[in-house]
Amino acid sequence: MSAVNIPLEAGEARRIAEELVASFEGDIQPVKVPLMYRFGILLVCAVMILLPLVYIALIGVVCFLVYYHMVNHTGMLGATRGRAVILVFVAYLAPLAIGGILDRESRHSTIPVQGELVNC
Repeated sequence: MSAVNIPLEAGEARRIAEELVASFEGDIQPVKVPLMYRFGILLVCAVMILLPLVYIALIGVVCFLVYYHMVNHTGMLGATRGRAVILVFVAYLAPLAIGGILDRESRHSTIPVQGELVNC
């Protein structure tokens, strides 16, 4: 079933709106909303407020843990000899690189612009 848009004149649209309003008889009583429904709405609102705070806190924790690793785990650099030093050095710098990538990606907007195609 498809809707067809038929252009209406201003007077005709007003007449149709008045007929529609006049077709209702009596008062429309408001629906009583159950207490559990209201509690659910309140819970959803609280979670929606907390989600951005948890996201920001998670980014802060990752940044702190990368800093902690870089400051306190320097002993691993002197624990090996020979060519293994290169592997240990890469392993030592890996959290810094990954933390930097995560921090950079967290700052980019992921909200698509209206009309923009989004690849899923």
